[in-house]
Amino acid sequence: MVDNPLPLGEHKHMEYFHLDYRPVDFFIGRLQTRLLQSTSAVLRGRFARWDPDVHGEPALAVVAKIEMLIRVLARLNADVAKLVQHLTSVPGAVGQCICERRAIRVPDQDLLWHLSVDVEAFLFEARSAYEILGKFLKEFFQLIFQRRVTEQEAIAAVRDLGGDVAWIPLLKGSRDLFVHSAASWLAVERTQADPPQFDLLLLKRNVENLTDADFVHFRDCRAVQRGLAACVSKTALWIVNEIAAVEHEEAV
Repeated sequence: MVDNPLPLGEHKHMEYFHLDYRPVDFFIGRLQTRLLQSTSAVLRGRFARWDPDVHGEPALAVVAKIEMLIRVLARLNADVAKLVQHLTSVPGAVGQCICERRAIRVPDQDLLWHLSVDVEAFLFEARSAYEILGKFLKEFFQLIFQRRVTEQEAIAAVRDLGGDVAWIPLLKGSRDLFVHSAASWLAVERTQADPPQFDLLLLKRNVENLTDADFVHFRDCRAVQRGLAACVSKTALWIVNEIAAVEHEEAV
């Protein structure tokens, strides 16, 4: 039998250090500062029971995942630019493939796989951030406002504050599809012939003749990133407004 076993995960002789990510904190710090400065002794008392694991960890995770999404999207944009550069250089092949409904060969096959990998990474991290934000809100509202909050209530609050929520069904549907049913096959739409312009298409199934139900435009993925980042900001504003409402009620 081992005397005084080490706590789970603790390594007595392991030399290690952490990495300083320094994400831009536009969420948790704002809420903590507002609660510390609250005129409500009740809210300050509840905030004193803040649990770093239950409340702090998911809030930090949301901020971190927004940072990750920015970088995944930047990588995607760079790879799309490389693909467009190649397609622009072979207008004859592009036109022929459009007429014959066949696939065009891209010399850099790794480029296509990198695009698919990053598309799935983007959808995964975006959906993860959305779900973790929901988890945080449930715990936060229970702690600070002593009430339950639903996803529908949060979406309505963001919408009422002028936030765009049209991207949410797209994110949910696309993420569920590529996790459970399909790979992220890609195609390209030529949106203008001269000068040539293109948009990436995320195929929902590997099909030759496309209908509107068979694909998602890459530009909509960009809208998801913008919408999610704005949603987090609007959510923080909603919470700040809820704090102010409690303070006003107590002052009356």
